Amino acid sequence: MMKLKEYMVGLRKSIANEKKKKGLKVGEGKEAMTFEIYKLLCELLIQEGTAESYFVLCWLTMQWNLMSRSKATKSISFSQMKWENDTLKVFFPRHKGDAVGLTKDEARHVYSNPLTPAVCPLRALASYLMTFPKILIDGNCLFPGTQQKSRFNRLLHEILMKHEAIFQAHGTDPTEIGSHSIRKGAATYCCAGAIPGPPIVSVCLRAGWTVG
Repeated sequence: MMKLKEYMVGLRKSIANEKKKKGLKVGEGKEAMTFEIYKLLCELLIQEGTAESYFVLCWLTMQWNLMSRSKATKSISFSQMKWENDTLKVFFPRHKGDAVGLTKDEARHVYSNPLTPAVCPLRALASYLMTFPKILIDGNCLFPGTQQKSRFNRLLHEILMKHEAIFQAHGTDPTEIGSHSIRKGAATYCCAGAIPGPPIVSVCLRAGWTVG
């Protein structure tokens, strides 16, 4: 085990040196989506005004506010949603960070945003359900079907590339934005969007990360 550990440390050092020499990207995976880009993307989707854009808008705002993984977002069902007082509660029976469902009774709260309607998840949800009323009538999954995750990724890429110049003007390379950028961006904004920010434990619980 010690030899294997030494080998892995040496390998990581070699990779870091290669990145330094060749000027390669330091981070791993897609970039975190900033709130500015999130808001811009919501505004562009509303301007599109198509059925597909309302689908992307609903998925985007739900995933951002729930700070959930794409797989968890795709699995949301109406039986796991509850309206109470002024908030929408969403329950996840299980997720990657809780495979056995120990936190299944802990709701993630989603609130309206009347001050910035473009990013309001409840507004987006209403637009989506009015555009696809059969989903509400069937009353099963919020995003029914087996290919919804692929559909979202494809449409997200299309809207990003369609307005590539706008995103680049805001200092963002649209090719570095993906579905995981939403989750990373929401967690980053949650920690840095206010001073002082919420406790890191609260952010980890919201995102479904183990505290250790």
